[in-house]
Parts: sequence; C-alpha cells; structure tokens
Amino acid sequence: MGLFDGRGDTEFASTAHVARLLGAPVVLVVDASRQSRSVAAVVHGFATFDPRVRVGGVVLNRVGSDRHAELCRSALAGVGVPVLGVVRRDDAVFTPSRHLGLVPAAERQGEARPAEGCRARAAAAAHPSHDRATSAASRSTASHRFPLPLGRGHQPQMPRRREHGIIPPHHPQHRHSHPRQRGTA
Repeated sequence: MGLFDGRGDTEFASTAHVARLLGAPVVLVVDASRQSRSVAAVVHGFATFDPRVRVGGVVLNRVGSDRHAELCRSALAGVGVPVLGVVRRDDAVFTPSRHLGLVPAAERQGEARPAEGCRARAAAAAHPSHDRATSAASRSTASHRFPLPLGRGHQPQMPRRREHGIIPPHHPQHRHSHPRQRGTA
C-alpha cells in the first residue's frame, strides 16, 4: 500500500495520516529502475498532493549505475526534495509482492536465504545517508511525548494470526485485549 492509502477509499490510518498526526517528515523510497527524469515527477506528485504532509527526502532504489544516479539527482534538484541515499540495483535482493502488499516473511521462510540479508545490509552500507536522514527527521514538528489513547496498564500488542499475520486488539483471539472488549468492565 502507498503513502496515501488508508482504510477503504479514505486516507484514514494511512502513513500520510500518521505522519500528519505526529508532525513527522516522510522519507519516500522510489523505485528508480527504468526511469530518470520521471522520478522527479513522481516525487513532485507525492510532495504536493497533500501540503499537510512534509516529504523530508527521497531514497532512490534500484539505481543501475553512477550515471543513472546522477541523472535522477539532477532531475530532482528542481523539486526541492533532498536525495538522502541511493541503493544500487541487485536482483538477488528482493521481497516478493502480491495484490495490495508484500508477501510476509512468515509465509516465505523457505525462500529466505541468509545471504540476502547480508547483501541488503552491504548495499545500504555502501551508500551511507544516515546523517542526512537524521537531519530530515530532526526537523520534525512532533512532540516526543505524543499521547496514545490506550487504557490503563494496556501495552500495545499485535499478536500474529496465520491468515493475515496480525490479530487486531478487538478480535476475540487477541490475548491482551482491553477489558471492555472482553465483556468485563
């Protein structure tokens, strides 16, 4: 699901909605494969779609070469969104997807290879952008004491359910559901 995709056909509970509530910047990760100048159009669209959501930077993913990275950076220069990092294309590092999202790791344990994690970490380390990402996050307007609407003594828990990977707190199988949700007040 994308930045503005929330519950049903609304933006409620989307990443953009949460970022607005927290006053936190959004870092876009854009698949730059098979495009250069078009990356700027995509980022510009995200940055201007909702002016209440602040795009703090972009990470260019699946970049083919240094020349490709430079073409993308040049195109993005006029958009006003900083490039926080570049991750080179490596066909051995991927996460399969399906309709409306990624295939959870729990469903593909047999396909997982330890080398993929090592290669992904090596790719990230080869293009350090930690300082720029930290700088973008530090310009957040959020209070570090954002109050969460939880009941007394309730700890946020999201246990796993086989079909979806998560049991929502209101579900009868949720082990730590709120007392009112269990029928005891």
